[in-house]
Amino acid sequence: MIHTPVLIVGAGPAGAAAAATLARADVECLIVDKATFPRDKLCGGLVTERCMKLVRTVFNLDFDPAILNSSSDIKLMMNDTVMTHVVDQTVLNFTMRRDFDHWLLQKAIDLGANIRLGVGVAKIEKTQVVLSDETVIQFDTLIGCDGVNSGVARHLFSQSFDPKTIGFGLEVEAPLRDGQSVEIDFGAANWGYGWAFPKKKSITIGVGGVHAKNPNMKVRLKEYLAAHGVDPKDCKIKGQYIPFGDYRRMPGRDNIVLCGDAAGMVDPITGEGIGYAIQSGASAARAVMKSSTCDDTFKIYRREIAEIHDDLKRANLWRHVIFPRAIRPLFTKFFGETGTLSRGYLDVMAGRLNYSDLPKLLLKRIFMRR
Repeated sequence: MIHTPVLIVGAGPAGAAAAATLARADVECLIVDKATFPRDKLCGGLVTERCMKLVRTVFNLDFDPAILNSSSDIKLMMNDTVMTHVVDQTVLNFTMRRDFDHWLLQKAIDLGANIRLGVGVAKIEKTQVVLSDETVIQFDTLIGCDGVNSGVARHLFSQSFDPKTIGFGLEVEAPLRDGQSVEIDFGAANWGYGWAFPKKKSITIGVGGVHAKNPNMKVRLKEYLAAHGVDPKDCKIKGQYIPFGDYRRMPGRDNIVLCGDAAGMVDPITGEGIGYAIQSGASAARAVMKSSTCDDTFKIYRREIAEIHDDLKRANLWRHVIFPRAIRPLFTKFFGETGTLSRGYLDVMAGRLNYSDLPKLLLKRIFMRR
């Protein structure tokens, strides 16, 4: 039997951020993950400026150019038709999660975090877990960072996510072509979009949206790949549930908290979740350090992540302006006639603006028409 003050389940960005924050404060912690790293993960790999600042703050790291690709050639599409083509005005950054997650985890290890990889959690109780190799680990606080299919969330709430509201995505890694633009196609899926994100050595092409509204997602991916000259038979297709705006208002209980995708902290419009994962993981660690008793941890954590929940609430409101089919003609017209709204959207996607800034841009667009 092993005892650790803080057990972190999941070694992705949220888990690494929690471990790095605790280790820097000399708080003993242990990370467990069923995967071995580096490992592949379905993700467009968008890295916002806000995320980059969090990496510097939480991990004391500057981005390695080898794992980051930047592009300022961006197309916003609707059903293969270009609404807006922006060049040299907004920069979007992308990474391969295989490299990025391993990089952050290694930093947490270097700071002193303990780690056990390649062994999953078989059973969770109030103060202990049993691993798949039958090891028993006792903990004071449990931080669940184990993704959208979270076993920690299932232990707390009987299910990892609500199947009525969860999103789903399919994507491939295709050969990179010279001059490839970043593309976001709002017509490629219902209540979602298609994406073509160039990385260092490949281009990630995929479609995603609310699962219940896209029963034919495989067909949509095939059509989207065909539009980009890619034969799906030549690529490995990856699929994953994505918590588009399906965030938990109560992400934990007593001495157990949920972070990142396990808590549904993914932007429902841009799909960005890496920054929220790092922010929530660090917040969970701070809650542990601030709490006088283990059962206080969740209460403090909720206050720590109030900013994230506010962002996601605003994003959930704006998705009703962007995704419904009935308003697509108006949406296309507004994005096509002027760069005000399209650049505002891209600045939100890049992490330079917040959703609270968009009403001012909308008013500006209205007055420009007069």
